[in-house]
Amino acid sequence: MTLEPLYFKSGDQSLFGIFEPAADSCKCVAVICNAFEPEHVGCHRALKKLGKRLGRTGIDVFRFDFAGMGDSSGDFGDMGFEQWRADLNAAIDLARCRFRCKEVVLIGVRMSATLAALACAERGDIHAAVLWEPPMDGNQFIDDLRHHHNTPTPDGVLLPSIHTTADGVTEIVGLQFTERLSKEFEKTSLHDLQWPTATPVQVVTNVNDGSAAKVAALLASQTADIEHTHINARLVWIDQEQGLVPAPVIQAIAQWIQQQL
Repeated sequence: MTLEPLYFKSGDQSLFGIFEPAADSCKCVAVICNAFEPEHVGCHRALKKLGKRLGRTGIDVFRFDFAGMGDSSGDFGDMGFEQWRADLNAAIDLARCRFRCKEVVLIGVRMSATLAALACAERGDIHAAVLWEPPMDGNQFIDDLRHHHNTPTPDGVLLPSIHTTADGVTEIVGLQFTERLSKEFEKTSLHDLQWPTATPVQVVTNVNDGSAAKVAALLASQTADIEHTHINARLVWIDQEQGLVPAPVIQAIAQWIQQQL
């Protein structure tokens, strides 16, 4: 399979994406939303492996970075959820118009999974969705980042204490959270989500009784077409160990997607 790197527009931003055509005739296109910073680095290899596995089973794959993250344009602190929702819609629309398949399977991990869930509810035209450890809301995501910031590394290194500057900027694990951006995270939530009944969904959790398990319970109360897959695996978005790929998670996601086609 030949990788095709490309840039595409989302408003004023230029987003980076990679298209991986399927080895055989295409069954659908999987749009993989890369994780938010700083978890992007730890998830990168796992999502790349997932894309390759899907491609071998006849699924076109399109992976992309949100604005202000990865290789896309912009600074994280200057972005917001209006931009990131536009990014996701632009990626879905591009995948449909440019590539061979019209049916889209949407895959998100962590905060990008939360955004993917919101997109499914808003659009109503997604064939199936995989939500890998989605936070219930933006507050939970920031709380997770704070915990990570305040936890020493395996070799005992501890980041400087979190503080807010006089102009209202809080730096957490190297990310600049302005007051405006923090409020946008606070308002972003799945609590009032109304899931489209025609869209099957898999919620993948690695954390026992965590926020993502509550998302699975919420969706199970609205649709019977849900699979909650719990796999005890190392958290790639935290460990960020070179070469770490949670093979059972990748296998479970790929198998579930195949069952939806």
